[in-house]
Amino acid sequence: MEITVTINSCSSCRHNDHSGGFTIRGARQICGHSGACKARRSKDDFFKEYPEYPKDYDTGNWKYHWYNRITDGVIPEWCPLKHGSNY
Repeated sequence: MEITVTINSCSSCRHNDHSGGFTIRGARQICGHSGACKARRSKDDFFKEYPEYPKDYDTGNWKYHWYNRITDGVIPEWCPLKHGSNY
């Protein structure tokens, strides 16, 4: 059996997630797919965009941080589903 799912935006994908209600300035739409975890931007970029976070803020393992998985509803070029990951 073959099933086809048409996804026109991240909002219609089951991996659509958010950065959390306690994110400064509100939650951001992110990709929750396990294949989306990769450091795409630097921590310096994060602190420039979010100067409200203290410089000693523990970002944990950077490749898993929500900032690297922001989609804002637009299917990004790095979408894991575009590159062969399972839905």
